[in-house]
Amino acid sequence: MRVDPTQFAVVGELAGDGQLVVVEGAAGAGKTTALRSARTLLARQGHRLLVVTPTLKAAEVAAAETGAEGYSTA
Repeated sequence: MRVDPTQFAVVGELAGDGQLVVVEGAAGAGKTTALRSARTLLARQGHRLLVVTPTLKAAEVAAAETGAEGYSTA
């Protein structure tokens, strides 16, 4: 999976030592690709990625596309 420089920076933040990292952006900005890469890296480190979205549908889609656990704030 290839990531661009911005996605690479996001993956670095997500796989860092922060307790909470918020990723937001327009549709097609590459959020899912970055989250998928971050989930893989975190799993190698023995950690997990949780994706929280505003709607249940978005949480289901994010979980399916990233392999991470998906939850809704709704």
